[in-house]
Amino acid sequence: MRGKNCVAIATDLRIGNQALLLSTNYDKVFKVTDKTYVGLPGLATDLTTLRETFRYRLNMYRMKEDREIEPETFAHLMSSTLYERRFGPYFIEPVVAGLNSKNEPFIAASDLIGCLNFAKDFVVSGTASDRLFGMAEGLWEPDLEPEDLFETISQTMLGGIERDALSGMGVIVRIITPEKVIERTLKCHMRMIVVNMAVETVIVMFMIVVVVIMVGMIMMCMIMVVQVVSMIVIVSTTVWHEQRHMLSFPRHLYCELAGNEGAAQVLAGGHLPTSAKDRRTLLPSIPRQLGTDVGRCICLSKYMESDDQRR
Repeated sequence: MRGKNCVAIATDLRIGNQALLLSTNYDKVFKVTDKTYVGLPGLATDLTTLRETFRYRLNMYRMKEDREIEPETFAHLMSSTLYERRFGPYFIEPVVAGLNSKNEPFIAASDLIGCLNFAKDFVVSGTASDRLFGMAEGLWEPDLEPEDLFETISQTMLGGIERDALSGMGVIVRIITPEKVIERTLKCHMRMIVVNMAVETVIVMFMIVVVVIMVGMIMMCMIMVVQVVSMIVIVSTTVWHEQRHMLSFPRHLYCELAGNEGAAQVLAGGHLPTSAKDRRTLLPSIPRQLGTDVGRCICLSKYMESDDQRR
């Protein structure tokens, strides 16, 4: 914003991704010379890139020309830098404000590809540019003194920021005069900090609850797997011991339990009847009297004379 032998440039301090607040102390205005400043609203990564590019080219200009760059010259340098990337532009809409060697105020703004806009009153840029236009048109007057210019630009910034949810968190105003640069900080739109902190707290708590639930479910699944494996091991061990006990159980006791005393005596003595007729009569009856348990029949199968009897 232009005044009488002075110029003012102001910016808010918020940086975020749409409604997500990232910082409340992010200055977007940078010093070019003692009497020239540039504002770089837009994408933060492109802001950093452009700032370093401008710093490099300004140093080269000083080394070659051996003097400080004028605001008009810097505006054209800025325009050419942006136009170089016209097919893949930086998402930055720069604003230049300063005093030339004759202490005449100069302001200019540019779009993404370097189209300059030289104004006699004020220029705006950023997410709240539409709101700032309305406020500036209603408040600005020609030939404002530094203090009046500060009041005007401050009211314009505060009014525009209050109507834009993506701006705020304070304002830095710089008044550039031939003698000095006056820098002041304003507080505004700070209620969004509380809202964002509450939202972030709720999100963190929700994530913690989800993690706890997932860990609990995983532990329950592991406990169930361990219990199932333990049951399988216990059952397998029990069956193995039972089968081993059955196979090692004295054979004549099977016959005693089955009620066949003759077979019990034969097996207990460890000998078979000498008569083939007695063997054919005695041995086939043993498995039937012992029942259908395979384990019990196996211990008697070696006393069978033929494969048919064993089957």
